[in-house]
Amino acid sequence: MGMISDVPATVAAVKNPTSKIVYDEYNHERFPPSDPSKRAFAYLVLSGGRFVLSMSASKDVLALASLEVDLSSIGLGSTVTVKWRGKPVFIRRRTEEDIKTANSVDLASQG
Repeated sequence: MGMISDVPATVAAVKNPTSKIVYDEYNHERFPPSDPSKRAFAYLVLSGGRFVLSMSASKDVLALASLEVDLSSIGLGSTVTVKWRGKPVFIRRRTEEDIKTANSVDLASQG
């Protein structure tokens, strides 16, 4: 096990599995549990969730995002204009003739 190999350590570990887990201390520094240098990271992790939640839409914005229209009251061939998020939305209840006309258009010739 103490031999230096030409293959990377991860490849060597896969080829020679062992139940002994060895922690590489070379580039790592251990801190005691109450070390002040870890407080900034803990604060960031614990308060970061509140920041992300504060970016979600408020209830008044969500209320503007939804719109309900009673389509049964729209007669055949008529058009209704409703306002959604401050912009007009046009709803047209097409007749059978309108649907046939739309389906007869050759989309391949349109360019």
